[in-house]
Order: sequence, then C-alpha cells, then structure tokens
Amino acid sequence: MFSWMGRVGLVFCMVGLVAACNADGDALPPDDHQEPTGCTSDEDCDSGLCLADTQVCAATCEDTCDGDLVCTEGHCLPADYCDEGFGPGCAPTTCEPGCHADATCNLEAEGGPSCACNPGFEGDGLDCTIVETNPCLSENGGCGDPELVQCDAMEGGEDGELVAECTTLNPCLEDNGGCGDAAFFACTHTAVGEAECSAIDPCLSENGGCGDAEFFQCDAMEDAESGRLIAECSVIDPCLSENGGCGVPEYFQCDAIEDIESGGLLAECSAIDPCLSDNGGCGAAEYFQCDAIEDAEGGHLVAECSAIDPCLTDNGGCGQAEYFQCDALEDAEGGHLVAECSAINPCLTDNGGCGDPALVQCDAIEDAEGGHLVAECITINPCLSDNGGCGAPEFFTCTNTEVGVGECADVDLCADDNGGCGDPALHRCVLRSGELPLCRLAIETCTYDYEAPLLHDVFVTNDVPNQNFNREFLTANPSGYVFDFSSGLYPFVQRGIHMSLLQFDLSALPSNATIHDAAFYFYAFDNVREGGVVDVQLPYTESPLDLASITWLDARSLSYYPLLNSVLFDVISSGEVVETAFSSSRLNMVAEEGKERGELTLALGSFDATARFFSSEHPEQAYHPRLELQVQACLEQVNLAQESAMVSAFFSDRVFEESVELFANSLGGDEFYLRFDFSGVPANAQIVDVRLTLHPRTVWEESNLMLDALTEPWEPGVVTYNTRPASTGVPLDTATLANGSLEVVEMESDALFAHVLERFEAGQTVDLRVSALQGDTAFHGSEALNTALRPRLTVVYE
Repeated sequence: MFSWMGRVGLVFCMVGLVAACNADGDALPPDDHQEPTGCTSDEDCDSGLCLADTQVCAATCEDTCDGDLVCTEGHCLPADYCDEGFGPGCAPTTCEPGCHADATCNLEAEGGPSCACNPGFEGDGLDCTIVETNPCLSENGGCGDPELVQCDAMEGGEDGELVAECTTLNPCLEDNGGCGDAAFFACTHTAVGEAECSAIDPCLSENGGCGDAEFFQCDAMEDAESGRLIAECSVIDPCLSENGGCGVPEYFQCDAIEDIESGGLLAECSAIDPCLSDNGGCGAAEYFQCDAIEDAEGGHLVAECSAIDPCLTDNGGCGQAEYFQCDALEDAEGGHLVAECSAINPCLTDNGGCGDPALVQCDAIEDAEGGHLVAECITINPCLSDNGGCGAPEFFTCTNTEVGVGECADVDLCADDNGGCGDPALHRCVLRSGELPLCRLAIETCTYDYEAPLLHDVFVTNDVPNQNFNREFLTANPSGYVFDFSSGLYPFVQRGIHMSLLQFDLSALPSNATIHDAAFYFYAFDNVREGGVVDVQLPYTESPLDLASITWLDARSLSYYPLLNSVLFDVISSGEVVETAFSSSRLNMVAEEGKERGELTLALGSFDATARFFSSEHPEQAYHPRLELQVQACLEQVNLAQESAMVSAFFSDRVFEESVELFANSLGGDEFYLRFDFSGVPANAQIVDVRLTLHPRTVWEESNLMLDALTEPWEPGVVTYNTRPASTGVPLDTATLANGSLEVVEMESDALFAHVLERFEAGQTVDLRVSALQGDTAFHGSEALNTALRPRLTVVYE
C-alpha cells in the first residue's frame, strides 16, 4: 500500500507522464484525451474518474500501465487503491445509507451492494412491508402453540410462494424451562415442548467452591426450603492421621489450625496441660486454679497452683455487679479467697446520671426494695428556682457563682431610657434596691439658661413665588425696592418683597417648666439703605409650619400676630456686622405657648429697610441666629426645723429644754434630733431634690458625723438619753469637719432624698438623728437667734 507521500509522488509522475502509462508502448487511441492534472469530482475528468485521495484525474488504459500503476476497469490506479475502500471502481463494503430493519444488505449484488427485503416482506429494501400472504400470520401457520413452536415463512412454493416452516421451541431456552435458578437446577429438553429438571450437584464443579480438595471436603446437601443442592464444606483434620506428626498422644496434643495461604488445616502441636486432670493436684477446683507451665528440663508442662478470686464468678455472690462491688480477701482458716461485698456509689460515675455537676448534685441513697444505692439528683443552682431567693426578677438578678450559691444583684433600671426620668441633662435616675428608681434634679438650681436649637431658617420672595431660599444669609426687603448685592459678601439681586422665617425647637423643655425671659439674636450686614425698621412677627397656624418646603405663596396666606418687636437699623458700613438682640413680654408669652407646641416660628420683614442677616448656613457659628431662654424647671421650699432636741449619755436623765445649741459628741454620747414637716410644699408636688443644711458653731476636734432616720416617736422637752427613740443605724449621709472649721454642712445624698420622698408621699414628718462617730461639734439649733443659722431642709419640687 502506498503511503500518503508515495501517492503524492505518484500523482506528480502521472501529471508529467500521462502518455507513458501504457507499458506496451502502444499509442493511445487517436480520440483519447490528455487528462487535466487537477479535479474535485468525476465530472471534471474526461476519463470519468477523479482520484479522491489526490484529486487528480486518472488516465485511461486497456491492459497495462507504467510504473506501479495497475490497469483497473480501464483506469490506471495504484495497486492498493481499493484497500481503504475509497473511490469509484472499488467494491463498496456496505449498503448506504442503510437498509430497512426487515431487509438484508447483499454485498455481492450485481452493480454493487443493495438492500433486499427479507422473506415475508416486500419493498425496495429501504422500506419493507409485510406480505399479506405470509402463512404464519394465520393460526401460527398451522405450527401449533406459538409459545412452543415457531412458524417461519420461507420461499418454497411455486412461483416463489411462501410456505410455513415449523420449528419446535425448546422450553429450556426460556426461564430454564421453569426448573428454577439455572445455577442450581438443570433443564433437559426431552421432546417437543417438554423438559426434565434435575438438581445440580455443586460438588462436581471446582469441589463446590470449597477450595483445594486436598484440604477441603465437599458434600452436596439438599436445602429443605428450596430443594436445591448446596455445597457443605468441611476442612480435613490432619490430626486424625498419626496425631498430626506431633508425637506421642499421651504427652502431646495435635490441634488443627487454619493455614493462611491455603485456607486448609495444618497440625499445631502442644504439650498436654496437666491441670486438666484432678486440677493438677492443686486442691479443690472451687478455691484453687491450676496453670500449666513449661518444665525447664523436660519441655513438658507442669502444674502451678493459685487461689481463685471468687469475685470473678457471679460477682462473688454479692449481687448485681451494677450495684455491688466484690473484693477478694484471704480466709484465715482455709487459706483460700473469700468475697467481701460493698454497695457501689452511683454518684462516683458521671455524677450518677444527674447531669452537669455544676448544676445538679448527686446523693447516693439506699433503695428501699433492692437494698442497693441509687442516685438522687438535687438541683444545686438556686437561681433556677424563685430567682434564687433574690426577690422579684424585675428588680434583682441571681447569678450562680458556685455550686449551691446564687449571688444577688440589683437590676440597673436606670440603664434604659434614664429610668423614665426624661432628659438626663435635667433629671438623674436614682436606683433603689427592690423598688422603682427615683428621678432627681440633675441641675444645681431650678432656673437655667437654655438655647433652643434652630431647626430651619429660609427666606421667600414674591419675585420667585414658588420656591424658598436656603442660603448663607436671610433678608428683609420692602415692596418696590430693588438692590443688587452682586459685589457683596454673598452676591444676590433683591427685587420685590423678601421675608425670612426661622423655626426653633422647644420640644426638649419640660412640660411643667416656665419660661421667664426670651431673647432673639441675629446679626445684620450689608445694610444699604439709610436705616429703617425690621419687624419681628409670629405666624399664626394651628400646626407647625414646614419651612423646608414653604414658598412665598404659602407665607402670604398666613395670619401674623401683631408686632412683637421692631428693630431700628442705622446704616451699616461695608464689612461691619451688627448684633441685634431683643426681648419683650410678648416674646416671652409666645415662647411659653410655643413650648406647648414644641416649636416657635418667627418672621422677619420690613416696610422701609433693606437688610441682610447671617443664617445657620453661614460658616461662622457665632453669627448664627439664636433664641435664648431662661427656664425655671422647679421650685424650692426651705423648711426650718419644726422641732429639735438633744440628749447626752453623761446626763442620761436630763431634759435639755433649750435648742439654741445642739451637740454631737462621740465620747459624751451627745446626739440631737430634728423634725421637719412639708407644710409649705403642695400636696400634688413632685419632689425632685432635697438638701439638709447645718451650721456648726464650734468644732473642738476633727469630727465624723452620721445622719440616720428615727423609727420611734419623740417629743422635745421630754426626751432624755434613757428615753431616746430608736433609729435605723443605717447612714443616710455622713460628713467630716476639721478642727476649728465653721464650714456649712450640706447633706444631699440619694439615701436622704429617697427617705424624704417616702415620708412626703406617706404624709409624715421627717425625723432625723445626728450623732458623732468621732470628735465633738456644736451646731446652731432650731431656736438660734439668727434664723439663717437654724437647721433647714430645702425641698425642690415640680
């Protein structure tokens, strides 16, 4: 066969020497034509043949061709041209494009391979249909039961008529003739439609799969349920012949063991255990164990005796090993071991199944019926029950710090929303153990200054009526005036009426607060007219204005309160900034009303002045418009001591009738009592702060004072040290005075505040005790000549 390169070379030869292809030198017939050198189809060639692999026209010939070419069917072709089955003149190897399913390809047909319909079918081979005269189509062609006999339509009659050919079906060919699994049963075809079944002996094939017959024996056994024969394999025991070669059976034992490689049994020899006879002479087998050990000289086994541990059998009779432990002890008389029984503590393993030992405790108690110990589980985290006894969970938390211990702590009710006390800048939340928190004043005085936040400031104009201007400046301009500020700080052409509106936020002010003074500040610049008046007005609306979207059309439709204040402007020089501040009783009034609405809106306009003011958009905050208020959030009631008295341990039966001086002496046991009422405080008042003030008269040495509450009644002019009232002993507050100091003592602790509030709400007087833990101090009493020096309790309320 020519290679591809060989064929290409051949083509070149054919192209150059087409006339030389006739080996006998005969000239081509006069009408023969020199073929072209290239082609893509047979139509391109006069010879009618284009060589498909080289795309060159083949030369024509009669018998022979030059070189290695062979004259084939009138064309000069390579000898192996048809070996690969391509090109005209080569016998096809199959029918193309393919035959019908009921047709057969005839490769030997004249003219090349062609399809022909099978017997019983008719058509062109590409499309075949069944012949209606097929005798097998009726009653199986007379062949009988089609499940047992097959009918085939064969050509055999006259004129090619189809006749029925009957073939007996072998029942063994389907489902093993009904004999069962062919792996276990054989089916023998004995006659037409008949079969004989027999069980297959598995041992006849490969020793039944038992392995090498030298080592394994196969016995065919009938299976009771299926009736089939199955192989039963057994290993051949080598010890049955000559003791397996182990030696004398009296001293040596042969045991058959499995060989890993062959799977058969090999003989394993061992010395005979002397303990197997009479317990090796060790004694009663109930108490003693015999172990066979190898004799150093003879190589055989000798008996070694040891006492038997009774606990290894039935737990030594102690009972279930789950509940009782057996310990083996030597019997003093017999020398053997006896069982000593004890109950097992279930808590020693996995906490007795009680769970996490940090949360649950396991106690071993005796079971009433079985006599063994069982686990009793006790929850030991006290926080899991009744909040650990800490109290109401809304006021107290319980933390399990260790087994059986819960640590109680107060819930910080002030942590969320300032305990409901409102603005933390005004009121401080005071925690109380087990109770709701108290709200206490957070400012030093009831009156304070407040600057209202500026929410919006814009200006509108009838020149552009459908929008507002949020610029760095505000402006006022009367009707008919036009001025060009193009060269000013903020360029802008003012044409027509301009009005500015400012809205301040008053929502943070307490509802019970009172506004005493209001002052509105703004800063003018670029005033170009010869002075004029700017009016401050209040737009009247039922609801707050939305200055973010207000326009001139909205603003002109509003009603305005009469003039609040008017500001007279002189001419402002270029670059000059003029602070303008005004206040009035009417501004105070509308600010108080605005507090109820949560906002105050002011309007700036003018009938004769063109002026501009800095807005909140101006970068310098000091020039922003602002509204300053003086707010009174509460009232103060100063309560002088209604009653006072002192007692002394040195004079235990003495009544000190005068209360000009009151003593607190740690050595002499001097202490004094104070009583205050709330006659000057309205019954519906909300107390927000208290302060006890004491004026020292003499401090002889450094003194530590304690203030606590009396729990029993007392009367001045009657009480003595011996009849003194009981007190809580729990400090409401403490104070320290230096030797010789006359510094005023002011006590204002949260504990004192809570105590005074509790007494006020109960409608009771406040009775206090002042004692000295150290030192000696004299104070001005309730009858001091200078009333300003008398003890007093200041109550702040809203």
